[in-house]
Order: sequence, then structure tokens, then C-alpha cells
Amino acid sequence: SHSLSRSGSASSPPSNRLSFGLSASETLFDLGTFSSIRTSKIGWEKSLADYRSESAGLRQTLYSAFTGLIVAQEQVKVNRKILDIREENAKLIQLKYESGRESRGNMLYAAALAERSRADLQNSERSQDMARRALLKNLGSPGRRQVSAKGELSVPEYTLRTGSLELDNIPRIVSQRKSIESYKEKLLSARADILPTLSASQSMSLSGVSEFPGNRSWSMGLSLSLPLFSSGLTYYPNAVKAAR
Repeated sequence: SHSLSRSGSASSPPSNRLSFGLSASETLFDLGTFSSIRTSKIGWEKSLADYRSESAGLRQTLYSAFTGLIVAQEQVKVNRKILDIREENAKLIQLKYESGRESRGNMLYAAALAERSRADLQNSERSQDMARRALLKNLGSPGRRQVSAKGELSVPEYTLRTGSLELDNIPRIVSQRKSIESYKEKLLSARADILPTLSASQSMSLSGVSEFPGNRSWSMGLSLSLPLFSSGLTYYPNAVKAAR
């Protein structure tokens, strides 16, 4: 700090007073403050684990939507081929029926199969449209654009070795473990409300009538604070019970 003051009266001439000082204070022991810092660190680690979990879930959703669109596209192709075959078969049986070489029942049955295949194709086309919209939704793309998926449906070879799984590194497990640690820190912080806090302070100042005054003064001190009943008689036990 640096200050300049000028004062005077009717009986005395005006005079200047300058001062320059430095002061500092620090907390030596405050378990509640230390616990809040650790709680913030745990909260950050939990948020990081939640982010990893959300990222993995999004990749899984995108992969499922992409695969679903491929399956829907293949289903449309298969149903279209089935419809072409059954329509040709219905026409052939219709010609045989008109020439008297096929029964009416077989002709009607072939026509019904062709209509059933046409309905299946329409259903598969609607399923393809739904799969396309699901993929666009998961990609965050608005509208109903005509997109298609290209790829092959295959199952990769993979052997699951349960003995080498590190469960502690799974994001969801990490998030839950950090939640437990956070609650433990909150319990410690609640218990620390009754503990004393210790702080130190020191200062040095120079004062006088010139710009670089020569009158020096200093101070040093320690402060111990013990909160006996700062929040009431029942606050501490109830806060500890709630945190536990």
C-alpha cells in the first residue's frame, strides 16, 4: 500500500504525510480448506471419468446406428429380390391357370404371396428410413437427408480374457469410486468444523513527510481460532450425521 495525506488547521500550517507498507498473511492449518481443495480435485477427476463414459457410450450408439442402417439396407435388397421372384411366379401361375394347367387355389396363393412380399418390402423401406434418421440424429445432423452406409457385416475374432480386465480403469467404476471419495471428503470437512484454524500474518510499513520515509514499523503475529458454538449447539453433530 502507498498513501499520501495532507492536513492542517487554522493554528498550524498544512503538512504532508506519506506511508508505504507491505503485509502478508497465510493459513497454516485449516483442515476444512484443505478438504475443500481435495474435494474439488476429486470432482474434476469424476467429471473426467464421466466424460470418458459418455464418449464411449456415444461411440457405441453411433456404431449401432451405422450397423442398423447397413442391416436395413440389406433387408430392402433381399425383400426386393423376393418380390421380383414372387411376382414372376404369380404371373407364370396366372398364365398356367388361364390355359387350364393350374388350379385356381394355386393361382390365388401365388398372388397372395406376391402381395405379402410387396408389404414386406414397404415395411423394410420404412425401417430403412427410421435407421437413416437414427444415424443422422446421433450424428447431430438435422433434417432428413438421404444417406447410406457402406461396409461389410462381419464379426471380428476376439477372445475375452477375464483375468486381465482392470475393472478399476472402467470409466463408470472410476466415476462411482470418485463419488465415494468425494463423500468421504465431505464427511471429513464436516468433522473439521470443530477443529481450530491457525494463521500467520506479518507486515512492515514506512512513514514520514518525504517520499522515501525513514520511520519504520513492523509486526508479526499468529492467530488461533477455535469455533466452539459458531453455528449453534446442534449444528456440528447434525452436520456430521448428514455427511455420514
